[in-house]
Amino acid sequence: MPREAWILFIGAFVNRLGTFVLPFITLYLTDRGYTVPQAGLGLAGYGLGAIGAQGVGGLLADRLGRRNTIAVSMFGGSLLTLSLVWVSGLWAIIGVVILLGFVAELYRPASSALIVDLIPSERRVAAFSTYRLMLNLGFAVGLALGGVLASRSYDLLFIGDAITAASFGAIASRPCRTAPGPRSTTNGISRAPVGSWLATPDSCCSSARCSSPHRCTCRTPPRSRST
Repeated sequence: MPREAWILFIGAFVNRLGTFVLPFITLYLTDRGYTVPQAGLGLAGYGLGAIGAQGVGGLLADRLGRRNTIAVSMFGGSLLTLSLVWVSGLWAIIGVVILLGFVAELYRPASSALIVDLIPSERRVAAFSTYRLMLNLGFAVGLALGGVLASRSYDLLFIGDAITAASFGAIASRPCRTAPGPRSTTNGISRAPVGSWLATPDSCCSSARCSSPHRCTCRTPPRSRST
């Protein structure tokens, strides 16, 4: 698999490694003196916020591009997670968690589409398997790491979550090349698929393919006329 795909997998691992809010929010609320049913509202709030995130995330992936959607999701989720350090009051915390559930889950459709952009069709099954493996591995290790941080301070838990989310956003923002794909030509202008937003301007109009953010407008060499 290409190097860019491994960068994405590592970024997904780092992000999942710091997914502390979802599994620890109930413990955090009970530690602050709230009842178990009240703490359960925090967990339910994340799920409530995640409703609709897949659809909106897919729409943003088409409108803003995969990279931008992941960045918006990760950086936005990082800020919301960090705000939990200062937010007080049950309903204020639940409100932040609801927003976090929505924003933090926006990246999923874009991340899956990005794998399709990066990996040729014959290798996508292995790519998605590796991606899921990295997610599960990061979550398993993250639970143990989260327990260590929570035993010291819940503030460290939220700060760690925010840092890992921002790290994934930064990794996803890194320019890279996509897998070769079909191109359409209109009026002598070669246009790349939407998925080619990952490529840098310097790679545009390469001998193999035309790649640039969203739609490429690189003109093909004029055809010679026979006389």
